[in-house]
Amino acid sequence: MALEDLLELPNTPAMIRATARSCHGFFSMWIQIFKDHPEVKKAILENVCGTAMECYDENFSPKEDFILRA
Repeated sequence: MALEDLLELPNTPAMIRATARSCHGFFSMWIQIFKDHPEVKKAILENVCGTAMECYDENFSPKEDFILRA
């Protein structure tokens, strides 16, 4: 699965689920790749065990209060 696959069949629930399930590892990279696709980010977040959904806004981007700064 890749961004190109999702773009071929946008807003297809089966494609969104398949994309989210294929994003094993490199969590932050996948969230960045799908930054313009909140439905995919939501699915990815829901498939990562232990994700604190309250740390994300309505577009499934990290809330400012929860962003770690160096």
